Parts: sequence; structure tokens; C-alpha cells
Amino acid sequence: MVAALAGCDVTPDKIEQWKGTEKGPGKLRDAFKSGSVTAPLRAQALAALVEIGALTEVAEDLKEIPEAQRQVVVHAAVEPLVAMTRGKGPAGDPGQTTRLERNGKDALFLVRDGAAAEDRAAIDRALVEWTTADLEGRMTAGIASTDKILTAIGAPAGARLVAVIADPATSEVNRTTAARLLGRLADREGREQGGAALVERARAARGAGRGPARDLERKVEGETLTQMGLVG
Repeated sequence: MVAALAGCDVTPDKIEQWKGTEKGPGKLRDAFKSGSVTAPLRAQALAALVEIGALTEVAEDLKEIPEAQRQVVVHAAVEPLVAMTRGKGPAGDPGQTTRLERNGKDALFLVRDGAAAEDRAAIDRALVEWTTADLEGRMTAGIASTDKILTAIGAPAGARLVAVIADPATSEVNRTTAARLLGRLADREGREQGGAALVERARAARGAGRGPARDLERKVEGETLTQMGLVG
């Protein structure tokens, strides 16, 4: 592998070219795995593999890279992968994601275990941001589900779930999902914060009046009680 790569001189331009050639994926994999290639170029090769959807290959190749090298390469790859999750166009319906965004999210989850502590924290922030932009809309988007990702992250995801619950603009289906996840993942402090936000929501819905307004009040009360039970 080293001899082959030495002969082709891995460069940023060549990595870009390989994304669109028949033998390119193999060359990208070789560059990603090679200890003789600089970390930034290996990270670029990793990002290129993610772009073309070679996530299974990335997962396989990660296992072959020594831990010390893996952490250095992942460090260089975090920024481009996070940028990938955010897309290139203006923000629209958060439930509608592109293949590139989903690949970026799945790649971050793939490299997470091989990241140093500081990089893992940055990865977790990006994953929490991505999954909670629309909890139900993005629940099964890509390879790794929101449930799987947030379960792996655990209690640190609690603060963002509380913010989703407290946001008046959150849909009821997303608030209910946030409550379910918070009750399962958060520590005691996180659950108490979520419960307090729901109590405030229930208080704000009181005294809405009669007729349709009262019907809406009852609906909010019922949904909020359900969410309180989920938070625990």
C-alpha cells in the first residue's frame, strides 16, 4: 500500500479526482489507511469516502488504523464532517435532509469511538444539534437512528432535550419524543428541569376560556400530563 501511494503522490486535487473515478474508492481507502500520508490528507480521503457513500468501507478501515493514528486523523476530520451535516443551502424544513447531510451525521457517529475526549465532545455537540433539529422527522434518517445516537451520548444530551421541551415552537410530537428520551437518558437534574418546563407549560395553558379555547386547553393539559409521565 505504501509503495502504491508513494507512486501516485496523494494530493488534495487527486483526492477530489478519485471521488469520480472507477478505481478512486480503492485509492481513497488506501490513502485513508496509510500511515505515510499526512493526517489532513487522510482526513480529506475519509471525507471523500463519506461523500460517495462508502460508510461501510470507512467502518472497516477504521478498525485497521492504530489507535494513536486514528485519533489524529479523526481530529482532522471532525470539522469537515460537521460541515457536511449542515449542508450547503439555506435552512428549510428540518425534517427534509440530504444524503450528504445524513452521510456526514453517520460518519461522525462512526468515528466517535475512535476520537480523543475533546473531539468526541465536539462530535456529540454536532450529533445532538443534528438529531434534535426535528426529533421525529430525523429519527430514522440515515444508518444510525436518533435513539441509538442519543443513547450513546447519554446524559449530556439532556440540556438540549430540555430546550426542545421548553420551546413554544416545538410540535407536540417532538415534545413528546423529547420527553421520552429525557426520561430515559438524562440524570436527575435534567429530568427535573424538563419537568419544570412542562409544569410552566401546563400553567400557561390554564384559563384559556370557553368553547374551542377550552378544548385547546384540555388538549394541551392532556398532552403535557403524558409528557410529564415520560420525563418521570
